[in-house]
Amino acid sequence: MQTFTAPLATNYKIECWGASGGGHFPGKGGYSKGIIPLAQNKTLYVYVGEQGIYESVDDFVRGGWNGGGYGFESCPGGGGASDVRIIRHTEDDGWSGTNSLRSRIIVAAGGGGGTSYGRGRGGNGGGLIGEDSPVNDIYSQEYYRATGATQTQGGLDPFTNGLMSNSGYSDKLESGTAIKSGTFGYANIPSGEFGLYWGGGGGSGWYGGGVGHGQGGSGGSSFVSGMEGCVAMNQDGTQNPNINYQTIDGIEYKFTSATTINGGSVMPAPRGGTETGHYGDGYIIITWFSPSLQP
Repeated sequence: MQTFTAPLATNYKIECWGASGGGHFPGKGGYSKGIIPLAQNKTLYVYVGEQGIYESVDDFVRGGWNGGGYGFESCPGGGGASDVRIIRHTEDDGWSGTNSLRSRIIVAAGGGGGTSYGRGRGGNGGGLIGEDSPVNDIYSQEYYRATGATQTQGGLDPFTNGLMSNSGYSDKLESGTAIKSGTFGYANIPSGEFGLYWGGGGGSGWYGGGVGHGQGGSGGSSFVSGMEGCVAMNQDGTQNPNINYQTIDGIEYKFTSATTINGGSVMPAPRGGTETGHYGDGYIIITWFSPSLQP
């Protein structure tokens, strides 16, 4: 986590790129941008997502920092989201503290992790909605996929979304305490018996993606406060589909010129030019308009 303190009372452009998932064919990170006025000395808290990586944790492969989901059976984890917050997390609750997550004003989603041995690609981060787990040659059935995250719900794994339970494969899904679907602020986090085979982890986001079965994880969703189509969250955790901007401690945060671009589309690249989806660790750039600090 880093901090940014506004040197001037002026308009600031904030651009965020979510991290890609891990593996040979990861889901790419999404892009979010907007312009917002900030008072002088206003402090923002900046959380940059980490690419999904191969690091085993109790037979799972952990996702990238800032919410990337865990992969199972050598499948890579999902990418972390990149976001900017009004409230810093506490040392006790870490990056995923509830009050901090609910204070996010702009989020770029991470992409899902691919599958082991190059079987399939992870879902791209949103956009307003993350991409479902793409089918592949070995696990080509639609009911194996995890659905992409939306503005009000995490991506659902194939058991929770009801697809796989109707396919005759429900006996392969073991019960336990695993969180196979995404939730607000992060993707699937397994524990105990996971019960889904060769699945990549979901990408993080406003809501995070879920883990697939023999398929990559689904993509997370992005968010820009004040943007049409976004659904904000109250500090008590409720959402009103008619409210697209965040109100935090009585202050409204509304971006103008807001946009989100999914990880399967052409977007600005952090170092100039363009790219089709963002690959690697996430990125955040904050710039300001006149008056300039230059003499």
